[in-house]
Amino acid sequence: MNKYSKLLWALALAPAMVGCADDIDTTSGFEVEKPESLAQYEYLNSYGTLKSYLESASKASPDFKLGVALAADDYAKKGAVYMLANTNFMEMTAGNEMKYASIVGDDGSMNFGTVEQFIDNAKAANMSIYGHTLCWHEQQNLKWLNSLIADKEIPVDPDAPGQEVTVERRCIEVCSDDMVDAAWDTQFWIMTDATFAEGDKWELSMNVRATYEASIGTQTHKGAGEYLHWAGCGTVKFTPQWTEYKASGTMDASMAGGHSFAFNINDFAAANEYYFDDISLKINGVEMIKNSSCDDDNMKDNYIAKEKRGGIVPATFVDSYTELVSGNSIPLTPEEKAEALTNELERWIKGMMEACGGYVKAWDVVNEAVSGGPWGQRYDLQSAENAGDADKKFFWRDYLGDDFVRIPVKFARQYFEEFGGNPADLKLFVNDYNLESDWDDNQKLKSLIEWIARWESDGETVIDGIGTQMHVTYYMNPETQKSKEDHVVKMLELLASTGKLIKISELDMGIADAEGNSIKTADVTFEQQKAMAEYYKFIVTKYFEIIPAAQQYGITQWCITDSPDGSGWRAGEPVGLWDINYARKPAYGGFCDALSQQ
Repeated sequence: MNKYSKLLWALALAPAMVGCADDIDTTSGFEVEKPESLAQYEYLNSYGTLKSYLESASKASPDFKLGVALAADDYAKKGAVYMLANTNFMEMTAGNEMKYASIVGDDGSMNFGTVEQFIDNAKAANMSIYGHTLCWHEQQNLKWLNSLIADKEIPVDPDAPGQEVTVERRCIEVCSDDMVDAAWDTQFWIMTDATFAEGDKWELSMNVRATYEASIGTQTHKGAGEYLHWAGCGTVKFTPQWTEYKASGTMDASMAGGHSFAFNINDFAAANEYYFDDISLKINGVEMIKNSSCDDDNMKDNYIAKEKRGGIVPATFVDSYTELVSGNSIPLTPEEKAEALTNELERWIKGMMEACGGYVKAWDVVNEAVSGGPWGQRYDLQSAENAGDADKKFFWRDYLGDDFVRIPVKFARQYFEEFGGNPADLKLFVNDYNLESDWDDNQKLKSLIEWIARWESDGETVIDGIGTQMHVTYYMNPETQKSKEDHVVKMLELLASTGKLIKISELDMGIADAEGNSIKTADVTFEQQKAMAEYYKFIVTKYFEIIPAAQQYGITQWCITDSPDGSGWRAGEPVGLWDINYARKPAYGGFCDALSQQ
């Protein structure tokens, strides 16, 4: 342990920072402050790492995993978060990086690079990953999803309503495919004889249109199949009317050696036709394109279309095309919207399962499905009608009905197996919050249990488990706190009665004074920290007491450290097992006390 000799205030913080308990190298440069009183924290020195108590546990299920939520990017840095996670936990949940909006762009393209890196890092550390989340109404790409169900234009000639308009114009036409795997499966390339060099100045201009409105990304290539750089010449927006696109920039090192710009032209909901004309590409002021007006076919050496999955063919020149007159549209039918969104769920889940390659064996298949009312009966499902900020959320249920749960369950099982997973290993959870609530006597959980029975009534859908988030608060008012604890017990009893796997999926804890006001980290006393530690001990102990071993699937601590001021999650609250400087808190001891009893 000599490599840890530079620790400041080692006596008080050794187990938290380094010591013989937590294997963290503190010579990396972050500093800690001396606690107000060393003596009152010294008892934390005697604790081992969290997961060390499970290694000798006799009551816990062999499927039980002690987990932690973190940012995949923080874990990738292989600093304090990486070492604390690996030393104390068995499983990780990515806070945001595996959610739809983190991966799906405005044009529908999907980037799983962070997910793949996260999995590689987890494999190297022998850590499992809990998937969060496949279907949710929050953190969705609204622009892309709404485009899939937008009104469709109809062809109308002002002089002959209902008829298409034929336009005479020589230009390049490239057709996309529908329902493809990736936006780059079909590309239009602007090829040059030039070799791009770092520092080259480029200018691109062209006239563009498409049958349907679209926004597409671009790349830089050396040649067929020799991708260089994802940014290319920017994002090009197409409308049913001709518009001029202009862009310019300086080649960076990642573009050096290139010969072409590629346009990712695939739509995912329907085929589209793209048209290009009057193309000019200048490198350091020199025009690279011949016959930019498209008057004849001698441009074929400059332009090629990459058909789906790699077949290279010359661009197609057309002398006329059918144009849809703008300003006339009809809404999609409910059936058409359901079909488009079902296809999108399949595309998304297939992409995620392919990226994970069977490594992620447990998922929040649907997150936060149940609303908070109506009171006195089974609660409704979340929808635009009963949720706040509906313009910032996308409710799959509003378009897919009850099937918004059945559909992701089906696709998760299908593509988990297709991409290398053993079907027997896959566990799908529905995850929700306020299941321990005392103000409605656990009515939200009772409603969720009824909904699960309804979803499974088709004889095909199987939901393996229930995740309870438990973003709880310790109340200094004894009567309030007693009610909270009683309803934690009721929740666990109801969960146990389902026979399903049970996971405390997002455990963290704040504290409130006798009047119910939140107490910030800077104002929490040592005695209040000890009270929070006892509540942690209570929750974890009751989980093991009430949930049968065969149903115990895990507990995930949602916050490693206290939340910083200005954070988007419980800002300034003492929600961690470690403080902001990675020093153990009494909450850590309470968690260990519960685990040590198993």
